[in-house]
Amino acid sequence: MPPALIYSLLLGTVALLLALVAVLRAEKLTSPVRLMAAMVFAPLACFCVFGFGAAFEPGDYHVVWRWVYAVTFLACVAALVRLGIAGGKP
Repeated sequence: MPPALIYSLLLGTVALLLALVAVLRAEKLTSPVRLMAAMVFAPLACFCVFGFGAAFEPGDYHVVWRWVYAVTFLACVAALVRLGIAGGKP
């Protein structure tokens, strides 16, 4: 497995864990922290859309790249939705 794929798998795992923490603890986070978390997850989700499209080019491990981008995108979107819902409560 190439080192770039290993690094991206590790980064995807970290993003997934951070998104899970944001989803589970969203109501206990203050507004500035929720905003900072959203500012991290939104660009990452956009990058995953671009990466998912680029993963359709021929090459080694392209299926793994698609899965990494898709799972990371879904985790970021779930975190953004949960942060938005938690921020709307008084």
